[in-house]
Amino acid sequence: MHKKKYLILILILTAAFTINAQPVLPLDFTEQNEYKLTDNLYILEDVNGDYSPSDIFLGKYDSLFQKNKNSELRFGFNQSVYWVRFSLINKSILGKPIILELKNSTINRLQLFSFHHSSVFYTDETGDALPFHTRRSGDRNFIYELFLVSGKEYVFLMKIKSEGDALNIPVNIYSYNVYNNKIGQERLLYGVFYGVIFTVLITTLIFFFYFKNKHSLLYLVFVTLLGLLNFQMDGLAFQYLWPNMPGMNNQMLYILPILTSVFTLLFADAYLNLKKNLPFFRKIIFVLIIVNFCSFLLTFTGISVQYKIYLTFVIAGISTIIAILTGVLNLKHDRIVSLHFLSAFFALFLSIALISTSILGGLFPSIIREYSLKIGMSLQLILLTVALFVKIKMLLEESHQKAIRHLQELNEMKEEMNVELENKVQERTKQLTEANIKVNAAFEDIKIINAQLGQKNEEIRTQCDEIQSQVELVRSQKEILELQKSEITDSISYAKYLQVSVFPPKGLLDKFVTDHFILYKPKSIVSGDFYWVKEVADFGGSNASANQLFIAAVDCTGHGVPGAFLSIIAGNSMNRASELFDKPSDILSYVNRDIFRTLHHKNKETYLHDGVNIALCKIDYNAMTLDFSGAYHPFVIFQNGMMNVHKGERLSLGSDEKDQSAVFKNYSLEIAKGDTFYLFSDGYSDQFSEKNNKKYKTKSFLNLLATIQNSSMTEQHQALEKHLAEWMGTVEQVDDILVVGIRV
Repeated sequence: MHKKKYLILILILTAAFTINAQPVLPLDFTEQNEYKLTDNLYILEDVNGDYSPSDIFLGKYDSLFQKNKNSELRFGFNQSVYWVRFSLINKSILGKPIILELKNSTINRLQLFSFHHSSVFYTDETGDALPFHTRRSGDRNFIYELFLVSGKEYVFLMKIKSEGDALNIPVNIYSYNVYNNKIGQERLLYGVFYGVIFTVLITTLIFFFYFKNKHSLLYLVFVTLLGLLNFQMDGLAFQYLWPNMPGMNNQMLYILPILTSVFTLLFADAYLNLKKNLPFFRKIIFVLIIVNFCSFLLTFTGISVQYKIYLTFVIAGISTIIAILTGVLNLKHDRIVSLHFLSAFFALFLSIALISTSILGGLFPSIIREYSLKIGMSLQLILLTVALFVKIKMLLEESHQKAIRHLQELNEMKEEMNVELENKVQERTKQLTEANIKVNAAFEDIKIINAQLGQKNEEIRTQCDEIQSQVELVRSQKEILELQKSEITDSISYAKYLQVSVFPPKGLLDKFVTDHFILYKPKSIVSGDFYWVKEVADFGGSNASANQLFIAAVDCTGHGVPGAFLSIIAGNSMNRASELFDKPSDILSYVNRDIFRTLHHKNKETYLHDGVNIALCKIDYNAMTLDFSGAYHPFVIFQNGMMNVHKGERLSLGSDEKDQSAVFKNYSLEIAKGDTFYLFSDGYSDQFSEKNNKKYKTKSFLNLLATIQNSSMTEQHQALEKHLAEWMGTVEQVDDILVVGIRV
């Protein structure tokens, strides 16, 4: 014990303090080796935990101490602190310490004080709520070695906190040698008990691996849980399994009984074959399993320790009673199995009753509760193991009988099949004889047919020769067609170069615009879509250094060769118009009339409905203005993060005589550095998707442009390419695609 002198003890020494008289227990180990302190204990209940050892030693609360009237210390379910005082005087001369034992491993908090010769000695606080290493003795119970000088009186004070739990604590004094002998005997008994559990586990494990049935598995889990429950109740689990986890140690007091109850019910269900014999009681058992699970969850809530313990052990008791009742009712279905089951579970019921008595403050002395419990559980496990063996033996015999019956059935089936087969052979022989007669007759018919087939073969051979000649002719025509296709493809490929040479060079756009992209994806070798760029002509010399540029996205009706021809007509017409006019609207009016005249639309015999859709801009880099006019295709510009869309007129250039007098609106805008605008055909928005077979549509395309607006023009070009590829998937491109993006 540590030695500590409280400040108040200065007053004790100076005021000639003496502790109020209390009966002193004389210890004479020459006559008696064991003393029960029950009759010498005085108890003070500190409801709020306000008292201090110094106040108690000063005698401040002497009048409140009550003599213990029970055979052991018993405290109910509350949060009080209990001060237990007793006095000892050693009448013997010993060379070894005296042992004070509090035989209860579940005391939450405990501290021992002693007063002798005006000094206070005390131990560090220990208990079930603290790590196991605080128990200096290293024992599962609370053991203190007392060194008492012969003939001197010592006053001891124990501070006990139950923290809501109920406690039953035997308090004894032993001589050193007697205590060691007692511990040796106790360890021997515990070794026998846990040896029985271990033997049962090994036996059940062998059953499981040998017979592979669920009865053995469920029983194996049940025995394991029952062993852990005893290990926990004996304080050995805290000592050896989780010594640094007091919270878990206390929680396992509720968890292990619940799990044991669950597997008790599961084993009863499987062992008694309730699915077949007592289906109604099987439902009751599964309801109880659910109730056990709910109580398992409740143990993790903030309900009091008292209710947790009541809930846990009441449900465990009910589960055991139901299991026993099920065994009784099953007697009429399977008497031998049920008798073995009941004999074992009677011991289990007795064990649970004794556990409940121990926890809740029952009627029996602790020594009877403790060792009767071990004996009862050992008998229960041995009987259940025998019952399991009997059950497995019966299952094997039943399986053997089934195999014999099955073999007999197979032999009977074999005899029946032999008779049936013999009848079938006779019938089949008769059928074969009749069939042989028919075959001979058919053979004669075949000779006649063979002669007819020979004649037909000659006719077929002649037809094959004719077909072969036709195949050679088709092959020759195929080669001619492939040659013609190759020539046409080569011609179209060359026409592409001619088409490109007619249009303005890309370098002209690079001269004026450094930050731009052109997404150009023809459907065929040649295209009906093209972009048109031209420097604004000098009108009257006033624009000699105008620094102005025309740029357009042109979409001719159709694609491929027809679209390419029309694109050349449109490109030439725009070149001529740009020499005459400098407003986009005037250029479109001119191109509208010019294409109509070129395609001879006034000649009804050659009347065509082909036309051209154009989005045309003129950029003035000196004035920082932009003019736009369009036929069907819009113009999109982003300024200060805002998107503006200017729609073109809803007509195609050169397609209809009634549109020859159409007036095209000219939009004039002020532009600034960083503004971005786009010209495009309808190829991107008309493209179908592989996923839903729907067009992309103009609205989605405009949203896409808004999404990529803050990226560089190169990144925008890549984003448009990637998004188009993901949208199309494996779907064929439906039209020429053209998108022109320019950042001022």
